[in-house]
Amino acid sequence: FFSSRRRHTRLQGDWSSDVCSSDLHRGRALRGASPLGVAAPSPRDAHAVLDDVGAWIARSLGLRPGPRTFDDADPITVVTRTILNGYNATATALAWLGQALAARPDLQAQLAAEAAGLTTPRPSHLRSLVHHRRVVLETLRLWPPAWALGRRARVNLELGSASLPAGTSVTVSPYTLHRGRWWNRPGEFDPDRFATLPRHGAWLPFGDGARRCPAASLAPGHLVVLAAALLARHRLAPGSQGEAVPHGFISLRPDRGVWVRFLPGAHSVQVPAE
Repeated sequence: FFSSRRRHTRLQGDWSSDVCSSDLHRGRALRGASPLGVAAPSPRDAHAVLDDVGAWIARSLGLRPGPRTFDDADPITVVTRTILNGYNATATALAWLGQALAARPDLQAQLAAEAAGLTTPRPSHLRSLVHHRRVVLETLRLWPPAWALGRRARVNLELGSASLPAGTSVTVSPYTLHRGRWWNRPGEFDPDRFATLPRHGAWLPFGDGARRCPAASLAPGHLVVLAAALLARHRLAPGSQGEAVPHGFISLRPDRGVWVRFLPGAHSVQVPAE
């Protein structure tokens, strides 16, 4: 998705929809992928959150909180955004993972069998949790917390059939890309599609290039361990509120929260004798 002066440019018809930053702020929904409500972000609300967290950081360091400028070069702003993004993205992805697993008891049983014998899953077990990792990667494909990534062209640029003058706002939506023509049965939850590496550039939950999220190598493993620990103690079942619908805001949030029942006891697994 590329925009300049609020005009839309479609790149050689390869994109299933287009949207520019001004559309996001007017609350228009993405078209052609899956139902997705886009909430108009409130700069006042976002700055209030950053201000509260920034003030807490300053007080923790023995500093006097002052008015925030929200400059990208400001150290407190950088730390604040890193803390918020780290917790928010992981919690959001874990919510979508819980919903996906609750609807698939057979998949829960498969994962429980893979993690059998691991009373306390740890990062050192990641190599053996192959199917857990596929489930996490598929969850991030269908519900990437960072559903829209914004950049600005620093120089004049020719990209495909689009001419981008310097200063052009560029918005790429991993949510739409992940549900497009680069994938077989893109709307289906199929973790085994990650038995092989996806085409480069088709899976971008963390962005790509020099500005790729630094948590890209950490977050999937974190979610794998959380999923294994969760299924070691509980079985998941759908809640009474039905499945949540993705709602685009700062992150891809569930429209009314994810409702899942946690049933005591893990799936019964027969552990083969050594």
